[in-house]
Amino acid sequence: MSKLKHFPTSVLIIVLLLLGSLSTWLTWNFTEKKLTNNALSHARLIAQSININRLQNLRADESDLKSSDYHRIREQLTKIRKAHSTCRFLYLIGQKKDGTVFFFLDSQPIESEDYAPPGLVYDEVSKEYINVFETGKADTVGPVTDRWGTLISSLVPIYSPKTNKVIAVLGMDTDAMDWNRKILLQCLLPIGLTIFIVILVVFFIIFGKTQQSLGQCKTASIFMVAVFLFGLFLTWYTWEYTTRRLKENTLEQARLVARAINTKRLLNLQGNLTDLKSLDYLRIKEQLTQIRQSHTTCRFLYLMGRREDNTVFFFLDSQSQSSKDYAPPGLIYEEVSEAYIKSFDSGKQRTVGPITDRWGTLITSLIPIYAFDTNKLIAVLGMDIDTKDWEKIIILQCFLPLGLTIFIMFLIISLFIINHNRQTIKQQNKEIQKKHAESNHLLHILCHDLANPIGNIKLLLQLVKENPNMLDNLLNTAIIANSNACDIIELVRKLRTLEEKKAILPLKHYHLNDLLEESYSLLENNFKNKNIILEKFIPEGLLVKVEKTSFINSVINNLLSNAIKFSYPDTKIIFSAEMSDDIVKLTIKDQGIGMPKALLENIFDVSKKTSRPGTDGELGTGYGMPLVKKFIQEYHGEIKIQSIVKSSTTKNHGTEVTLHLQP
Repeated sequence: MSKLKHFPTSVLIIVLLLLGSLSTWLTWNFTEKKLTNNALSHARLIAQSININRLQNLRADESDLKSSDYHRIREQLTKIRKAHSTCRFLYLIGQKKDGTVFFFLDSQPIESEDYAPPGLVYDEVSKEYINVFETGKADTVGPVTDRWGTLISSLVPIYSPKTNKVIAVLGMDTDAMDWNRKILLQCLLPIGLTIFIVILVVFFIIFGKTQQSLGQCKTASIFMVAVFLFGLFLTWYTWEYTTRRLKENTLEQARLVARAINTKRLLNLQGNLTDLKSLDYLRIKEQLTQIRQSHTTCRFLYLMGRREDNTVFFFLDSQSQSSKDYAPPGLIYEEVSEAYIKSFDSGKQRTVGPITDRWGTLITSLIPIYAFDTNKLIAVLGMDIDTKDWEKIIILQCFLPLGLTIFIMFLIISLFIINHNRQTIKQQNKEIQKKHAESNHLLHILCHDLANPIGNIKLLLQLVKENPNMLDNLLNTAIIANSNACDIIELVRKLRTLEEKKAILPLKHYHLNDLLEESYSLLENNFKNKNIILEKFIPEGLLVKVEKTSFINSVINNLLSNAIKFSYPDTKIIFSAEMSDDIVKLTIKDQGIGMPKALLENIFDVSKKTSRPGTDGELGTGYGMPLVKKFIQEYHGEIKIQSIVKSSTTKNHGTEVTLHLQP
């Protein structure tokens, strides 16, 4: 049983650890997938911003260092790399007919030890890189270790518009340590939650052991409230953290799109319907349309300008002209919010919303675009995400702490129910054992208390057998003894009913003197056998509230029998009573051998062996005193015992039993 005692708690801790490990693993995979998709999305945006004609003019050798096309693309990628906080390397690679992979262009400074000049053969190229060339599918691969370190690479193929063949692959590398650090930060949530709850479980185990008064229901309630509040806090934190990260990611993507726009072409736009015939307008629109279509959550992608009268208008919209949501060049944005105005006034990038206008309720990332030569704000790029999609992403992230909290609360309830049922079964077993003990108890009462009247009857019959002439004198005593035996049997029946909570012991007022006289008549021969004198000091008419049969046979008889049993011959027993503070104080004092302290401490414990021989070798059962206490409690009274063990140095040895009874 000791091994199974804390079984539910052990199961709870093991399940929590397994659940925590599972949720950490799921979080790691989910975050890695999300990072992979984001990195690939960023790489696609960059690849789409590269001028294909300029790329096709490159020769992938030293001559490119003098090419304006090379420097234009390199300058573009350098700016993007510097703006992207986690981008370690940004480059273009190609593949020769013999399968050799080489560098077209690298955005690292020429003086850097990590710089890859045009035409440098990539000797350590991995199979994943080759697969991108062969399949033409974008992919995030790694970690891959080469001379530049251990990296996660997002690879996006760039096609020739004429032949539709892969002419280059754009590579965007992130340091593997930074990559894993981001994932690990996300995993701190389930790890922290698991550790917190396990510590909480251990705390309540220790607390429950030291504070037994705290019931299981209260413990479970406190534990569940703590888990619920902590789960709410983690859900709120996840919501806030995910919202902040979403804003940062969206802003980063909008920033990449803005940098990909050719500002010279943008400066050529008029901001009216004449732009529809402009090649610059069509080129920028085609570029933004491709980016929007490749971005799964981007609802709208557009450019806005502001006139001298502060009117905000649309330069360009990436929506199809046939769409009901299309905004033609020069359309005034009448519902423009203050957040848009601030972007023009301050020139600062921001993600705002939700903002509701004719196009719906949206979250918008705004990126000011400046002219290179004058550094003057010429337009603001807007990238809109539908609020529903935005909230869906956040809610999906919140499912982990919320779902984990609900599951753990369900687990706690289940385990506490199991534990409660186990305790209930244990309690029922105790009740069964208790009833069994009570049955034995009643049997001992029957055997113990019937001994006196049956013994008297046996003695009387022996005397009559020896002297038939004494029959008339002893007949009345035999009748009384027989009556007492019947009363004891009836008492056992009452006690059985009492133990089953079907009745209460009937208490009545009786004269103490009469009760003592009846008890003495049953024990008179015991007194005579040891020549012990009973001295009585009972006020005339003193009443006690008791049940007669049990008081005579199980209380007075037991106490007097014990006093006789452990007294020496030719001594006396004092039976006294008095009224004190509305309580009848009854005392039985003998001059016997007394009881040692160890025996006195266990005298009322039926499970302890307290029986010992009397001064004449009399035997006992050890059930007498537990019975006395049981009945005294039924009378709503108290019992106290003081005893001095006989020794060579003691004179007032013996035992004194004091009963407090209701008058």
